[in-house]
Amino acid sequence: MNVTVSQAKTLLRLRSGEWMPRSALPSGLRTLLLEKGACLLESSATGRGRIKAVEQTFYRVVRDVLKVKDLSGLANLSSERTRTDVASVSAHSKTLRANPLRGGWMLRAIGQAEIQVGSLIQANHPVGCSLFVQKNETSKVRVKGDCLLGVENADTFLRAELLFREIPTSAIIMLRWGWGEYWREWLGAFPGSIGYLGDYDPAGLAIFQDVVLSARPDARFLIPDNLPELLKHGDHSRFHKQESILKRLASSTHPDIAAALSAITAARKGLDQEALTNGTLALMPPEEAE
Repeated sequence: MNVTVSQAKTLLRLRSGEWMPRSALPSGLRTLLLEKGACLLESSATGRGRIKAVEQTFYRVVRDVLKVKDLSGLANLSSERTRTDVASVSAHSKTLRANPLRGGWMLRAIGQAEIQVGSLIQANHPVGCSLFVQKNETSKVRVKGDCLLGVENADTFLRAELLFREIPTSAIIMLRWGWGEYWREWLGAFPGSIGYLGDYDPAGLAIFQDVVLSARPDARFLIPDNLPELLKHGDHSRFHKQESILKRLASSTHPDIAAALSAITAARKGLDQEALTNGTLALMPPEEAE
C-alpha cells in the first residue's frame, strides 16, 4: 500500500501518541493498521470512533508493511520533489508524483553570451538545444550577456533567436520565470537589459506586470511588428475569459503594457506566443520619446 504525503502527516500525529478521528485515514489504510495491531480503535455511541497508535507495532508496520523508510521525511516532501527525494523516504518512489524538472532553469546562450555552472561553460546554443539546471544547482549559475530574454513557452524558447529582425549578438534566453526569492535576486542582479516574451492576452500581460516587473522594473515586454495582423487569427473566448484582468492592466503606466493592451482590446482576442512569425521582433523595443 502506498502512503501519500498527506497520509504521512496524519501517521506522524498518530505516532506522537495523539488520538485521532478514525475518518482521518482512508478506510483501506485504517483497516490495515488495525488488522496488524498497529492501532487501537475506541468506538463511540455516534459510530465515529477514534484511533491511536500502538507504539512498537506501529513503527514496525510503517517500516516493514507500508515500506516507509522515513515517515517524517515523507510528510515533509516538497511539491518540487524529485524521484531521488521520494526514494530516500519510501520504497514506493514511482507511485508518488515527482518531477525532476520542476523548479529548474532552462537556458540558452546566443552569440557571444556564455552560461557557466560550476566548471561547465556553454556558449552559442544552436536552435533546438539548451542547458537544463536542476533547482538545487541554480545557485551555481553565472551568465555573461548583454541581455536576458524570458520566454513562457518551450517551443518558442528553442527557436527564440529566429523571431528577431536581427539575431542577438550576446543574449541569454531563459524558459519560464518566478522560481522563488532566489530567482528574483538573480534577475535583479543581472547587469544587462531584460526582455520578456509572453502570450498576447490579458493573462500574459498580468504575468509580466506582477512577476517580471516586480523584480526588474526596467524590463520590456516584446511586441511583434505585426501584432494587430496576428491578432486577427486569435481567440475570442480567451479574451472574454480573461476580461476581468483588464481593469488592473489599464492602470499600468508601462509603455509596452499600454501598447500591447491597445492591440488586444481592439481585436478582443488573445494570441499564443507560438503564433509569432520569424523576423518580427526588435531585440529591445525603442524607448518612448520624451
